[in-house]
Amino acid sequence: AASNSGVDLDLFDLESVEVLRGPQGTLFGRNTIGGVINITRTKPTRELGAIIKIDLEEDNTSDLKLILNTPLGDKGGIKVSLRKLQSDSFMFNVTRDEREKARDLESASVSIDFDPTENVNVNFIFDNYNDNSQHNLLAITKFYTNNLGAPQGVFALLGQGAAGSGDLSAANDYETVYSAEPFLSGIQGNNMTLRVQWELENHTLKYIAGNNDFTELMDICSWGSPGAVVTPNCVFPVVRDQNYEQTSHEVQLISDSGGPLSYTLGLFYIETEANMDSGPASNFQSQQEAEAQAIFGDLSYDINEDWTLGLGLRYTEEEKDFVFLNKNGSFSICVDPLDGSSNIDVSVTIGTIFAIYKRVNSDQYDESNLLQEGNKAIAAGYTVYGSSTVMCISTKEDTSMFSFDKKGYPIITNSKIIHGDSKVYSVNESNWNKFTEKDKRWITSLKSGVNGKYTARYVGSLVADFHRNLLKGGIFSYPADPKTGIGRLRLIYECNPLSFIAKNTNGYASDGEKSILEIKPENLHQRVGFYIGNNIEMSIYKNS
Repeated sequence: AASNSGVDLDLFDLESVEVLRGPQGTLFGRNTIGGVINITRTKPTRELGAIIKIDLEEDNTSDLKLILNTPLGDKGGIKVSLRKLQSDSFMFNVTRDEREKARDLESASVSIDFDPTENVNVNFIFDNYNDNSQHNLLAITKFYTNNLGAPQGVFALLGQGAAGSGDLSAANDYETVYSAEPFLSGIQGNNMTLRVQWELENHTLKYIAGNNDFTELMDICSWGSPGAVVTPNCVFPVVRDQNYEQTSHEVQLISDSGGPLSYTLGLFYIETEANMDSGPASNFQSQQEAEAQAIFGDLSYDINEDWTLGLGLRYTEEEKDFVFLNKNGSFSICVDPLDGSSNIDVSVTIGTIFAIYKRVNSDQYDESNLLQEGNKAIAAGYTVYGSSTVMCISTKEDTSMFSFDKKGYPIITNSKIIHGDSKVYSVNESNWNKFTEKDKRWITSLKSGVNGKYTARYVGSLVADFHRNLLKGGIFSYPADPKTGIGRLRLIYECNPLSFIAKNTNGYASDGEKSILEIKPENLHQRVGFYIGNNIEMSIYKNS
């Protein structure tokens, strides 16, 4: 961690590490488990002196640390810190016939601390770090020969095999690896922190500013080995280049009256920008821009030696900007990358949902191209990850499903799909007390057998429930809250793609009143009530 940003940086001049929760010091810990970690570095001693430490260990490990202090007049001091860490891994690479490299880190820090006046202290820290360490791959690199030492099959032609290097490494107590190329993961960047503290009468005024700017490059080559005919070194090359910059400002007013009442008032502002490019394999681009502001206050009153009454308040406002990565593209894609993510830790089926639209505003590079009605989609689909991986792709002409055969080749498993006709309803009935009277009448009628014998099936993962109902038949429902009219499921990323598929497969979807596909989205994260199934089941709901 660094003094301002939390970047992975080895620090050896720490004074303290404090975990902040709620309105204590830096407040911007929302959506994190422990709040914000406040790292305090040792200040310059304002005296001439030096500390040097050299560690020499096995595996060619050398760790040099240097701290140099010098006075800055009679009102300040400067501290310079240097570190150089190098080591080899304990693992030997059989494929490359060499010892793996491990740590390769260089870092430098300059800290200036001075008092321009009797009541004002200024502290500035600049960090530079360059970490070009290498890492070992155990699980994803493939390496194989048969008992005769002869290559076998297509994968052997590529220099591939059937056994994972993780298994081979485990058999050798993890002292061997088999990757054809090194796994590089380097990070280089700068951190700057400015702290100004002004002692007033009965108060302390603090200003804290920080900037973190780094570049990270990962170069990984999987599934390669020497002697391959087609790909001599790499089958699955991935290079990921990431840039990140964060700037923050904070002002605190802290009372210091010495009485039982104390308080802290403050303002906080942060802005970030991140960019990532990945390819040639696992090819994608991502970009995010965000800014946020916070106003906070903390009041405490010491009732006696054993009891203190505390009150904390905070108001935050955040804004994330939508960024087009390819301004020349003809299409817009809306994706829910991991639907049902709350079920990951219990191995329940999850999936990815998407819809593709033709751009309507070719001269605008904002979210307006995504705020289209679902019936304007040109294609939609989903992938489910369960006992098998299945992708469904739907256009107005055809809806088909794809999976993999035993050899890993993609195959069509279903085509010209039409909604099944089984009598199944998928509803979270624990929300019964929040249902409208119409929803209650509908569910009661299904249970009564008036329209035939129904079975309840509810996974809690939208893509899994819809996939089952599409193939076998049934209806899925997640009603909106009758008090607010706001549903749980997102119109653009979840409801529209599946509704498009339903329409193309003899099905229908509504928000309880009108077709989902006819709703004009108002924002990217608009949520609606959702009912989706084959036409017969949707007609029964409509007439309930």
